[in-house]
Amino acid sequence: MEGARKPKWDVKVTSKGQITLPKEVREVMMVREGDHLEAAITDDSLVLRRRDEVPDSEKIRAHAMRNLRNMGIDPEKPHPELSASNVRKKMPALSVNLSERIRAQREGREEL
Repeated sequence: MEGARKPKWDVKVTSKGQITLPKEVREVMMVREGDHLEAAITDDSLVLRRRDEVPDSEKIRAHAMRNLRNMGIDPEKPHPELSASNVRKKMPALSVNLSERIRAQREGREEL
């Protein structure tokens, strides 16, 4: 059995040596304007990594947005399927108690 194929993107280098990260890459990596990435050369590949950790709330938001898109729902537009009860039915259960995690962060305790 073959392993899952990793997505690939064509990226053009400008005359100034700049590249544009495709929208899907920015979404998956949760990269926005002004973010800093760490670049490293591994063999003949350029590897980009986030320098800063992404907050859990942003990871959960990005996960939810990807799931909605995978279900054919554009989360940026009004849609009857986006009511709270419909979303709860369609989204997989999260393995984290969000209320307790938020409470712990507000109180300065270690994350659970």
